[in-house]
Amino acid sequence: MPRASTDRSSWLTPSSRANRSESTTRFQLKILKTPGSDLGIDVSSSLGAQWTTRGIFVTRVTPNGYVAKWNQESEEPYRLRPGDFIVQVNNAQGDGMTLVREIWVKQRLTLHVVRSHHTMDMLEDLGGPDTGMPSDLEATRIIPPAPASLPLPRSLGGLESDGRSSGGEGEEESDDSSSGGGEGEEEPGGSSSRGEQDHRPQLLSPDEPLPRQLPEEPCQLLPHVEVLLANISALSDDALKTLICRILEERPAIQDQLLNLT
Repeated sequence: MPRASTDRSSWLTPSSRANRSESTTRFQLKILKTPGSDLGIDVSSSLGAQWTTRGIFVTRVTPNGYVAKWNQESEEPYRLRPGDFIVQVNNAQGDGMTLVREIWVKQRLTLHVVRSHHTMDMLEDLGGPDTGMPSDLEATRIIPPAPASLPLPRSLGGLESDGRSSGGEGEEESDDSSSGGGEGEEEPGGSSSRGEQDHRPQLLSPDEPLPRQLPEEPCQLLPHVEVLLANISALSDDALKTLICRILEERPAIQDQLLNLT
């Protein structure tokens, strides 16, 4: 983890403002961190209610992170804990992705936190007694997004990975066939090796439809899509399968589009 500033007064302010009421507590965390580093919390963007989409819920505080350090230097009720709702980061407000991106890229952070007893009751109703988070929602670790120029992880870029691995096998077999006497050169029809078959152009009749081809250049991702992919790549296999199933249930039209691609 990147090292925190030695000037504790610049990133820890135990004199955080708090506005207590019967059901709601509001306070701020002021943290100085390295841009793009892990803040040390897991979050979820929604509990189902409309108002919960305008921020992010804290579902876990990881040990040895910036937030854990803040909690060590602070007293209740100013310690961030699961169930707290972050409504604003610096001057950024809005959906969860906007707040997460602000946390990634900025060095000085002011997190505006709301703790509602009503929200805590919702968490306890949806989750187990010891989880502190809904059982039907997967937490997302706030991690730096991968640059757009880098290839997607294998879990997301399966097509590229398969293409590279099959091409490698084809080259090995091509070398073997060449050393065996050059049988591939005598048969221009494409029976020399699997690797040459995959990459050799084929002639089509005028009536034969053109095959579907993948774009040679990777598509340019919009910033919010890039952030979303970074969060998806952090999910476990079970969480990813759950997410896909939920999306297909909510948008049945996508099922037909996906089936038409196969």
